[in-house]
Parts: sequence; C-alpha cells; structure tokens
Amino acid sequence: MICPNCKNEQAEGKFCGQCGAILPEKTEETPVEPKIEQEEPIKLAKEEPTNHIPPVPPTPQPQSQAQPVPPAATSSAISDYWAYFLNSFKKPSKQAQNAPFNFGLISIAITVFLWAVLPFVALQRVLTYTASWFGTSVGDPSVDISILIRTIVTLFVLYACIVAVLSLLATKMGKYESWKQVVSIVGTYNNWVIVLLLFTFIPLFMNFFAFSSSLLSIASLFIVLLIPLYVAIVAFESDHKLDRFVRFLIMIASLFAIYYVLYKVLLNQVIDSMRSFTNYM
Repeated sequence: MICPNCKNEQAEGKFCGQCGAILPEKTEETPVEPKIEQEEPIKLAKEEPTNHIPPVPPTPQPQSQAQPVPPAATSSAISDYWAYFLNSFKKPSKQAQNAPFNFGLISIAITVFLWAVLPFVALQRVLTYTASWFGTSVGDPSVDISILIRTIVTLFVLYACIVAVLSLLATKMGKYESWKQVVSIVGTYNNWVIVLLLFTFIPLFMNFFAFSSSLLSIASLFIVLLIPLYVAIVAFESDHKLDRFVRFLIMIASLFAIYYVLYKVLLNQVIDSMRSFTNYM
C-alpha cells in the first residue's frame, strides 16, 4: 500500500514506517468479469415465394356402378384357369383338393353347356345326312335358341340337384367341410368330361354317329354316376359313427332316388325339347 503523506510504499501495517501517518485500510477488490456482448442471432429473411400457385385439388370423378374389367386382369384370369385345367390332368386328385371354387363352377358350367348342345347338334347332323341321302329336304337345320336354352336350364338344374345331394352327404357323413369344396372337386374332375365331350364332335362331323353317340353316353355316365360316386367314396374315408359301406349304400340309394325324381320331372322336358326340335325341322 502507498502512504498518502510521504508516498512511501510498504506491504502491510496500519501506520507508515517512514512518517508515521495512518495508512488507509486495504479493501479486497472483487474481480470484475469482462462483459461479453452477446451477438444477436442472425435473423434469416423469410423468402417470399415468387409466383406461387396454390395446388388445385383433383376433381372427383363420378364412379359408375359397373367398373369395366381391365384386359390384363381378364387375360390373367384366363391363363390361371388354363393352368388349372392342364394341372387337373397331371394330378387330378391333388388339384381337386386345392381347386378354387370359381374354377370348379366354370368347369361345371362348360360341362352342362356341351352336354346340352351335343344332342341337338347330333340330331341336326343325323336328320341332314338322312335327308341328303334320300334327296329330300328337312327345312331349316339350325338349332332353335329357345329350345336349346330350355334344355341347358333343365340339365343345369339336374346337375345342381346331383351336386346338392352329394354335398349334403359328403359334409354330413364325410370329411368335406362346405358345399363349395365339393363343387370345386366335382368341377375339377369334370375337366376330363369336357375333353371327352369335345372329342365327341370329331366323329359327329365325320358322320360317325354310332361312335359319337357312344362317347356321349360314356360322358353322361361320368357326369351322373362315376364322378359323384368317386367323390363320395373319397369323402367317406373319414371316421364316422356309420360304417363306410353303409354310407356308400346310402349314397347310391340317394342318387338313384334323385335320378328317378329328376327323370320324371326334368328329363321329360329334355325329351320334349328334342321332339319339338324334330318337328321344327
């Protein structure tokens, strides 16, 4: 500290060592922290969009009730059915267990259509061939559409009744769970019948009527008897309180009962359609 009287500088004490003057008391100075000026944050200028056009919301298009099916989806469905059709000949039993319901239904519809058309075409060919042999005329040889439609509906109802009886017995006394599964299985085995019916047209147009009628009879036997019985036998392999042989007899009795009823009710309609077609010609 420094004496205010004689300017003598000494480290400590209350009196000056040279002149004896009272020294001022020593005060502790608190360090002053340097003031750091905070920089203001740089404000970014908000850029205003130039020529900004607000987006226009899309105009909702009115939806029609029936949307057209894209051609790609149609071709894909046809190719899938064709693959299913071919696989039913390689491994029919395996394909039948995994067959889609819609494919089985399509096969049944094709079978019924060919089954109904073939007798009319055969009768038309026989009458035309016989008339040309004797040099006479049989009138218009074309098939009457109304008679053909009635025959198709009749045979479709007949086949629907057969499949319904088969589905009822196969689900109640067999291993199948639903009628759709039975329809898909029956339709898959019908692919063999479709090929047989298509081959029937070949000898028919070659005027081999006896051979074509034999093929038609074999195809009809597969449709109404062999395929339903085979599906029932496979379905009855599961355990049930009734014996398998007893269930098989019930199946046969049920089929013959429905055949008798349908013959009296429906097949007479087909026979009448044939007679109407003959009289029409």
